[in-house]
Amino acid sequence: MGIAMVFKSTPWPLKMVSSQGQVQAGRQRSPHFVEGKMRCYLRVANVFDGFIDTSDIKQMPFSDKEYEIYKLAQGDILLNEGQSLELVGRPAIYAGKPASCCFQNTLVRFRPGPECDPKYALQLFQLCLQIGVFASIASQTTSIAHLGVKRFSRLKLPFPPKKEQQAIATILSTWDRAIEKAEAIIEAKERRKAGLMQRLLTGKVRFGEFVKSQARQKTKSYDLPEDWGYPTIGDIAVAVSQKNGTKTSLPVLSCTKHSGLVDSLAYFGKQVFSKDLSTYKVVPRGAFAYATNHIEEGSIGYQDLHDKALISPMYTVFKTSGVVHDGFLFKLLKTEWYRHIFQTRTSASVDRRGSLRWKEFAKIHIPLPSMEEQGKIAEVLDKAEQEIEEHRNQLTALKEQKKGLMQQLLTGKVRVKVSLL
Repeated sequence: MGIAMVFKSTPWPLKMVSSQGQVQAGRQRSPHFVEGKMRCYLRVANVFDGFIDTSDIKQMPFSDKEYEIYKLAQGDILLNEGQSLELVGRPAIYAGKPASCCFQNTLVRFRPGPECDPKYALQLFQLCLQIGVFASIASQTTSIAHLGVKRFSRLKLPFPPKKEQQAIATILSTWDRAIEKAEAIIEAKERRKAGLMQRLLTGKVRFGEFVKSQARQKTKSYDLPEDWGYPTIGDIAVAVSQKNGTKTSLPVLSCTKHSGLVDSLAYFGKQVFSKDLSTYKVVPRGAFAYATNHIEEGSIGYQDLHDKALISPMYTVFKTSGVVHDGFLFKLLKTEWYRHIFQTRTSASVDRRGSLRWKEFAKIHIPLPSMEEQGKIAEVLDKAEQEIEEHRNQLTALKEQKKGLMQQLLTGKVRVKVSLL
């Protein structure tokens, strides 16, 4: 679909981006540049959708002449020049921090002219990213798409009079603030949940009805209540290794770092698993599965989606005995400190470099309160996760509302009265 078709209903004339401001590529990073003052610069890794991450700023030498060419001014918009197809052109506005900063050739700079409002331009570029305008004009080499300074500068987009631009940007910024607030709430609640998990799963905080002793026992990793067990995973679980053989009707699962096991086709939207499923492992309901070669990344899941499903032969499958509450164990194994334990054991494994097979995995110890206390801990953490999920759903709704509003306001389908300013 051409750009004119995307914005065919706009009441405003389509204008080239270059007519609304200066478009420029960033400075090449080359070993030939050896003289000059060390200055900070922004690159693709700093530019996210709508904001610039300043937590990891690099430096390289710039001559005085180069600095004058590539230094950023507040209100400049940076777009990813080279990225994956769905992220190429991702824009963010430079708010003046860090000061005296330049930009690299992996970015394209748009400096708005006197008739272009920077905040409107940012919203317009975000819409172009969302509806695939940038992807449609990008060139592709292997897995990287390139926006291209010339292609971007010649792109024709709707630019109403500046006062109307400002009115549109003001309305959309209201949704941005609501989205930022929702994201901050989720981040705070995730930190709270992480702290709660640390305290509950190690018995630093307990439910009074389960406490039999105030004394604590020391283990290699942490202190535990004296009345808790400290078995190995092999003491409370057994490996399961059933091949699919000629059966191919079972759903295929993949494992994600945050969500655990998911239906592969639904999650990825395409088939990423092998056509030959004969060597795939059967994962019964109530079983765990982890990526034998990537467990240190947190790739472990619990199968509660189907009576039976399949997973890659590169995974290890195991089931627990009756002394363990599966919800408790899953939450424990998904914590950051157990991911670190997996990483340490993987590095030390002699069975196969870069993997953690069942023999070594089974030697890992876990804290184990009574079944009743495990269930109570899992219940409290489930409620904390449900609360976070509700806020995530609210955030998704806000983003969808803003996306729909952008398509109405930035195309002129719905007009804004300038008197709103």
